[in-house]
Amino acid sequence: MPDTFTTLTEPEFDQRIIENPAGVRVSVLANGCLQWIMVGPTMVNLFVGHPLGGGPMRLLIRKHDGDTVTHVQAVGPDSHAEVAVGENAFRWSGQWNELHYAVDLILHTTEPAWAWRITLAAQGNNEPAGPYDAILVQAVGLAARGQIQNNEAYTSQYLDHQIFDHATFGRVIATRQNLAQHGGQHPQLLTACLDGAAGALTAAFDFFGPAVRAGYDPLHASTPTIPTRNRQYEFSCHVLQSRPVSL
Repeated sequence: MPDTFTTLTEPEFDQRIIENPAGVRVSVLANGCLQWIMVGPTMVNLFVGHPLGGGPMRLLIRKHDGDTVTHVQAVGPDSHAEVAVGENAFRWSGQWNELHYAVDLILHTTEPAWAWRITLAAQGNNEPAGPYDAILVQAVGLAARGQIQNNEAYTSQYLDHQIFDHATFGRVIATRQNLAQHGGQHPQLLTACLDGAAGALTAAFDFFGPAVRAGYDPLHASTPTIPTRNRQYEFSCHVLQSRPVSL
């Protein structure tokens, strides 16, 4: 992890890019939204983030109070976090009620891998301990950028998803691109939570639902435990919910 971060502001940049020796490159826009993740010639995400509309990628931090679940969008088009960049990481930080959060996207130093790290700290005496969890929503393309942007739905139809149960990591999502890419390769993506995942989805429609198009919250943003469902559809996505933890 770098020791210092430089705060980014709208007039100063259109995008910032970090990369590692393994060919992983990540671009974040001035609005704080993820633009793309590239591994060599392969684009991981299914939709390129936009300076105005953002994109479907988001990370929610949630607080459980009995059956009631509230959330803040720490990363995404409706985030109000401050965004900073370091040598091999981005950071989104902000305040939610009496809770301070920091979300780091960190590239591995040598491997084609990256990690999301969330740090929570109570700032007052009135914020209940939770428990808290997080939901990562990452649309998945795993193909050349030109192919994906030519037809996202077509690209999704060639993705094969599997959800595994791991003794330590809980739900783990694995996806393979079955349409041969550069050099005859079939890119694969594995998404897991080191603290364990409680739920997993592979279709964005199952998480967002139709009402999100009218400005409502995603269907499962406030569901205590999202369902685990593997669906081959036209909007491929890794949706992973972490196990709840108390501060």
